Amino acid sequence: MFFVLSEFLEEDDSVNVNDIKTIISLHLNQISIALNSYFPKYIRDDFQWIENPFTVSIEELNFNTLLETQIIDLSCDKTYEHKFRNETLVFFWCAVYNEYPELSINAIKKLLLFPTTYSCEKGFSTMSNIKTKQRNRLDVTHDMRISLSEIVPQWEILCNSVRNQNSH
Repeated sequence: MFFVLSEFLEEDDSVNVNDIKTIISLHLNQISIALNSYFPKYIRDDFQWIENPFTVSIEELNFNTLLETQIIDLSCDKTYEHKFRNETLVFFWCAVYNEYPELSINAIKKLLLFPTTYSCEKGFSTMSNIKTKQRNRLDVTHDMRISLSEIVPQWEILCNSVRNQNSH
């Protein structure tokens, strides 16, 4: 996004950079407010140990003794703390799996909630776009499969494999 923005700003001198900064700042603040309404503080507190296992207070967690032991051991491990600073959350928790399997599995399960929710919402939106009032008897199975697929068709190969129809 910002690469395209920088190209645009280089090409057009009439645009005020400060105006764009203000617009982007307002937009990010609105996103932050929306996320806070979806994920209130009491829900986010349950995820603090995933966001940073090295600064979380052990007393506030409601873990069983095995998980509590693993989070204490992990929070004292300087090697993993360095790895945590240099990797994304998913890669970090996957790397932790060999030494702290229970902790890693619990973190990954909670992190997977977000992409699966996104996929579900995307499916509902796609179905509501396909199945309108005029097309309510339509079988949406194949249309949804194509719409939700991440695979990009190889149009050139598909077009070349079809013969042209001659006029009569």
